[in-house]
Amino acid sequence: MADEETNNAEVTTWYTLQTLVNAEQKAKTTLEKNIKSEGFENDIKEILMPTETIQDLRNGKKTKRTRKLYPGYLFIRMRCYNADGELNVAPWMFVRNTDGVIDFLGHNHPVQMTTEEMENVFKVMREAEGKFKPSKSFTVGETVKILEGAFMNMEGVVTAVDNSHQKLTVSVDFFERMTPVTIEFLQAQHVKNV
Repeated sequence: MADEETNNAEVTTWYTLQTLVNAEQKAKTTLEKNIKSEGFENDIKEILMPTETIQDLRNGKKTKRTRKLYPGYLFIRMRCYNADGELNVAPWMFVRNTDGVIDFLGHNHPVQMTTEEMENVFKVMREAEGKFKPSKSFTVGETVKILEGAFMNMEGVVTAVDNSHQKLTVSVDFFERMTPVTIEFLQAQHVKNV
């Protein structure tokens, strides 16, 4: 019986925190920094801010930047309720009062994430891990401007999109002949139709 009570008291589950947009990292860092000093290391186990790496072309150079997969949200694994099912007030208030945190989903009654929901979050994180995602996406038939290479500053129509290799085939008018050109996503820019 005592072992059962200990196990229930140590159970942590995942919850969703709503944060101010662009304050996710600050809230995560502040929480992680203060958990031990405030004595909540037994109540709060993990905080996630899932991200992906995006490739861009800026000033003619390829750059990498990190983009949040769930802007305005963090995921926290903690013990929000005691063994009797009552709200564990001290760690709940600690989290809610952290700069950048708006509230738990469920407000005064934090809603646990289901196993399926968290499996989906982890799946999205695994798929984004180690991969570079282009900051742009293209569709067949749209007009683009080529940003670099032999056909720089020429406009053409996308005839094929290879998402797995992040390449486009663009048909450009070259000496009055439509010529197919294969370029990387980063070498193309969407043309706004006026």
